[in-house]
Amino acid sequence: MPGPLGTAETHRLDDGTEILVRPLRADDEALIVELHEGHSEHTIRMRFFGMVRHLSHESLLRLCHLDYDRAMALAAIHTGADGRPHIIGVSRYHRHPQTDEAEFAVVVTDAWQGRGVGWELMRRLMDMARNHGVKRLVGDVLRENTNMLQLMGALGFRLRPTEDATVVQAVREL
Repeated sequence: MPGPLGTAETHRLDDGTEILVRPLRADDEALIVELHEGHSEHTIRMRFFGMVRHLSHESLLRLCHLDYDRAMALAAIHTGADGRPHIIGVSRYHRHPQTDEAEFAVVVTDAWQGRGVGWELMRRLMDMARNHGVKRLVGDVLRENTNMLQLMGALGFRLRPTEDATVVQAVREL
């Protein structure tokens, strides 16, 4: 299924760097592999709650080939000095069937963390979710992931404990 039209926009980070934020496409598989391979072990653990060293073909299909009625993924893209685009972060949601709630996730590659990429990806994801009828975003965050918890708080997410003492649930009404 083709992606939504008219949703690619440039954004200037606080340091003046321009990035493009657009829906992830099926042909982004190689860029997603490159993104994942560039993550530190810490970033992989914070995103996947464990070590996922390589993405399987099935995982890539699930990540890049989206049913836009139920899911959305946004990619932040920077054109490097080599003239090639590089995905530097991804935010996504997957809507639960027959509900107005969606589970979200976001990851930013190490070199770009703390520069506003995650903020912009989540801000746009929240807008898209709201425009597609999602009423609530919910996501699990490791309690030790203080940067993500700060971002969630700044974006208006409520943080609540879960049965797992190492995990906090971030909830945002849209």
